[in-house]
Formats: sequence, structure tokens, C-alpha cells
Amino acid sequence: MSGRNVQEKKADEKKKFSLNRHDIRTRLIVLIMISIITPLAVFGFFSYKKSYELLENKLLVTSQQTIDATQYYVNQFINAMESQLLAIGDNKNIKSALSSDLAVEGNAREVLDATQKSNPDALGVYIGLADGRTYLYPQQELPDGYDPRERQWYKAALENSGEVVVSEPYIDAFTQKMVITISKTVSDAAGNLTGVVAMDIDTSSIAAKVAKLSIGKNGYVSLVSNDGITIVHPDESIIGTEKVKELGFWQAVSSSEKGTQKYEYEGKQRFMAFSTDADTGWKIIASMDVDELLADTNVIKKFAVGAVIFGLVAAVAIALLIANNVAKPLAEGVAYLRRMADGDFTSEISRESLERQDELGEIAKAIDKLQEDLKSLLGNIIQSTYTVGDSAAALADISNQSTRAAEEVARTVEEISRGAEEQAGDTERGSTKMLHISHMMEEISSKAAEMTQISRSTGELAEKGIEIVKDLTDKNEQSSKASGEVDSIVNRVAKDVAGIGAILETIVSIAEQTNLLALNANIEAARAGEHGKGFAVVAEEVRKLSEESSKSAEEIRGIIQQIQGSTAEAIVAMEKADSASKQQSSSVGQTNEVFATISKALGNLAGYINEMQKDIAGMNVQKEEMEGLMQNIASSAQQSSAATEEVSAAMEEQLASMEELSSNAQNLEALSDDLKTQVQRFRI
Repeated sequence: MSGRNVQEKKADEKKKFSLNRHDIRTRLIVLIMISIITPLAVFGFFSYKKSYELLENKLLVTSQQTIDATQYYVNQFINAMESQLLAIGDNKNIKSALSSDLAVEGNAREVLDATQKSNPDALGVYIGLADGRTYLYPQQELPDGYDPRERQWYKAALENSGEVVVSEPYIDAFTQKMVITISKTVSDAAGNLTGVVAMDIDTSSIAAKVAKLSIGKNGYVSLVSNDGITIVHPDESIIGTEKVKELGFWQAVSSSEKGTQKYEYEGKQRFMAFSTDADTGWKIIASMDVDELLADTNVIKKFAVGAVIFGLVAAVAIALLIANNVAKPLAEGVAYLRRMADGDFTSEISRESLERQDELGEIAKAIDKLQEDLKSLLGNIIQSTYTVGDSAAALADISNQSTRAAEEVARTVEEISRGAEEQAGDTERGSTKMLHISHMMEEISSKAAEMTQISRSTGELAEKGIEIVKDLTDKNEQSSKASGEVDSIVNRVAKDVAGIGAILETIVSIAEQTNLLALNANIEAARAGEHGKGFAVVAEEVRKLSEESSKSAEEIRGIIQQIQGSTAEAIVAMEKADSASKQQSSSVGQTNEVFATISKALGNLAGYINEMQKDIAGMNVQKEEMEGLMQNIASSAQQSSAATEEVSAAMEEQLASMEELSSNAQNLEALSDDLKTQVQRFRI
């Protein structure tokens, strides 16, 4: 290793030590800060969360109390109105007035007037009779055709007979106030339905009482009907509308009896709790700004943040104190090790570090012992370096001399090996050519054997062909004889058919004469009158038989003509067959001659092939002797070449070993010199 590489390595180690010291100090500070800040942050977070939950629960309790109070006001108000309506329905004067025609209008108006005056929230009290008449107070002009039985308040009372029915809220057309209508059926003493009594009620008093209720600083309570119509709200423009349906929470509110929701209204996040009145089905909603809830928790949040900041400052101070207490002795130890790395073993570690009773003190003691051991080791190395240097120089001289001698021997062996390789190569090439000739001889022998087999097969086929030609000649002669016999038979048939034709002509002539005789007999029978009737019948039968004979003769004539035509065609065909048979006989004779020639030529070819096989057998014997000689020569050449190659390889290995030994001796000498240079830089 060169001096420059050693210096670069030391510089890298110094940089690494510096970074490690910085990392340890930083890590100590970070770990201490985390161990202090984390519990504070967790405590602050859970304190804030718990406080928020407590305030939220408090808000829920407050909201529920407000909702319960609102529900109490609504129920109290509705119950008071229902009591008055029940009193009207049960009033004896009303029942007696409605069940008779005497002073009906006067009694009814007195009761309605008294009820309206005693209840300032009652905008109007009225009765709809079963016969379609209406009595109300204060008196108003009703439109023409007004029928109370068609009104919703009347129908709702009939559907819930005997119970007080509360209508959905609506804006009164005359007063422009939010109004609800309560109604109940009225029966006479006998229990028969006589009509429905109803009362329009102003909800302003409910709104006034609900408006006095508040949640927090800016929270409020609102009333909404089950259909989404706002009854009570701080914003009067919303009263009587269904704008609440446009808000995101309405779907959850309308489908649940009670619960809580967060929603956005006029750009602010709000929190609301709601409940449903069991009697009216109205939704009582208590809501407030989320910011108001968060305002109470901000104090806790600020306190938690302050605690974390204070803990951070304290953690930094504690971390710096602990880190410096640990990093200072570590820095001293690193500096001491750095001097040792630079080759200075004369310095001593401080007594303060050696006397520490902790892990850092143990490290200082270990470093001090390491220096003493290294000083002793370096002294031994320096002494051994000079001894190794002298031995390496002597070994290098000896190895150089041995290398030169080995090179001379290797060159001589290489020349011998080259000659042996050339001889082996020539012998191998001759053996290869001889092997090629041997393959060719084997192929020629194989082809000759194939030709012999083919010649035998061809001879056998030629003999079979001659036998087949002989058989064909016999068959052809038999065919010619059969054709002659058929020709004779056809000629006889033609003659017989001609004789049959002559006989047929005779039969036709006889039939014609018989027909004429029968005709004459009929004529004579006709002349004889009654005596000739029997003869006429016989003559008629004879005439019919004569006609049938003529027809049969004509049919036979047609058949004979067909037979004569077929016979003529058969004669022509037999003449052609006879001519073809003669040509076939000639061709068969020629074929027989060709097969005889082929058989003779094949006999000559077989003789030639036998002589060629004898010559090939002699050549194979000589070829085998030549192959044996070539193999012996090649084996001797290969053994000689292998022996020289082994000697050459052994010399090459010895030369390589000598060169490696010389190289190692030189390297050892160089390393010894370098080691001397290196150990000289240490001060012990």
C-alpha cells in the first residue's frame, strides 16, 4: 500500500470520526427532547380532546334541557287550547242548540263569543254542522258555496272522531300570522254526529316564550313542523316557509326522533340537537355556532401549546448538558485515537478520563491499554522487518538463477514436443485417409451385395413373368376358341330367328285369312236370320281370336326384329374380339421373347457381380492389414507426443513456479522496504 493511499484513508477516518461525534451529540439531544416533548404533547392533546368532549356533552345537556323546556311550553299551550275546544264540544247549550232548531244560532254564538274573549290566542272559533251550515266568531263573510265538510280541518276531525286534531301550521290570509287549527267532532246526547268544532290559534305566544330561551351566547331554538314548515325562528323571513328543507341536516332530522348534527348556515359551522314532540310531531331544534364551543376550548389549547414550548426549552437545556457531559470525553478519546492513527504513540490519555466510574471511563482505560500493546507490537515488527528484508533479497537472487535454468530446459523440451506433434499429426492424417478408404470399400461391398440381391430378385421376377406369359398364351388360345364357338352360336341363332320370322309371316297370313272367313261367316249368318245366330256367335269369336293372333304375331315380329338387330351387333363385336385376340396373341409372343432376353442378361450380370465381390473381399483383407499398421504407427506417435507434452507441461509448471517464487521474492523484498518506511513514521 502506497503512502498516499494511507494518508487518504486516515483523512477519511478523521472525517468519519468527526461525523460520528456530531451524530452522537445530535442523537442524544434529539432523543432527550423527544422523551420530554412527547409526553407533554400527548398530555396536551388528550387534555384538549377530553375538554372538548366535556364541553360538547355539556352543550348537549343544555340543548336537551332547552328542548325539554320548549316542548313543555308547546304541550302546555296546545293542551290549554285542546281543553277549551273540549269544553265547547261538551257544552250542553251547544249540544242542545245543534240538536234542535230552537235558538240554535243565538246559543252557539254566545258560547263561541265567550270562548274567543277568554283566550287571546284564539283568532277564531267556529262550528261546521253535518248539514253544511257554519257558525263562527268573530263573524266574517263566507264565500258563496262554502261547505265546511270539504275543509281539511273537518275531514281530519271525522277521521279521528272523538280526538282533538292539530293541523299543520300555515299563514292566516287575514292576519298574516302563523296559525294552527285544532278541531274535534261534536255529538248530540244520543251520540249522533252533529258537526265539528274548530279553533284557529295564533302561535305568537309560543314564539315569544321560545325566543326567551337561549343556548350559549348566540344559540337559539326553532320549531319546524313535520312537513318542514318553520313555525318559530329568530329570522322572521323564514317563518311559514320550507327553507329548512334546503339545509343539509333536514333529511336526518325528518327521519329521526332525536339526535345531533353539524351543518353550515350562512357561511358558519353550526352544531344542533333536535327532538320530536310526541303530540304534534313538530321538530324542536336547538343550535349554536361551533366557534362558540371552540372558544371555551381555546384556553386549554393555548395552555397545552405553552406547556409544550416550555418543555421544548427545558428539553434543549437538559439535552445540551447531558450531551456535553458525554461528548467531551468521547472527543478526547477520538483525538487520542487520531494521534495513534497518525503514528504518535507518545501521548497519554488524561487522568480525569481514566478515573471516571462509568462506561466512558472503561473506554479510556481500554484505549490506554491498546496503546501500550501496540507500542510493544510495533517494536517487534520493526526488528522483524530488517530480518525479513535480508532474507527476501537472498531468496530473490536464488529464484532468478533457478528461473533462467528452467527456461533453457523448457525450450529444449518444447522443440522435442514440436517434432513429436508433427509426426503424430502426419500419422493421424494418414490414418484418417486410410479410414476414409476403408469406409469407401465397405460402401462398395455393400452396394455389390445390394446389386446381387437386386439381380436375384430381378431374375425371379423374369421367371415369374415368363410363367405368366405362358399362362397368358394358354388363356388367349382358350379365349380364341371360346370366341369361335360364340360366333358359331350367334350365326345359328340368326338363322333360327330368320326361320321363326318366316313361320311368323305364315301365321299372320293365316290369321288374316281366318279374319276374312269369319267376316264372311257373319255376313252369311245375318242372311240366315234366326237360324244363323248361333253360327254368327261362333264366327265372331273366331274373328276375335284371329285379331288377337294378328296382334301377338306383330309383337313377336317386333321382338324378332330386336333379336336380329342384337344378333347383328353381336356378330360385329365377335369379329372385333377375334381381331383383338389375334393381336393379343402376337403381343404375348413378343413379351415372351423379351422376358427370355432379360433372363439371359441377368444371368450374365450375376456372374460379373460374383467376380467383383471376390475382388472386393481381397481388397478388404489388405485394407484391414493396412489399418492395423496405421493404428500401430499412430499409437506410437501419440505415446511419444503425450510423453513430450507431459515433460513440457511439467517444465512449464516448474518454470511458472520459479517465476512465481521469483515474483514473490521480489514482492517480499519490496514489502519489506515499504514496511521499513512505514514503521519509521511511528514514534514509540
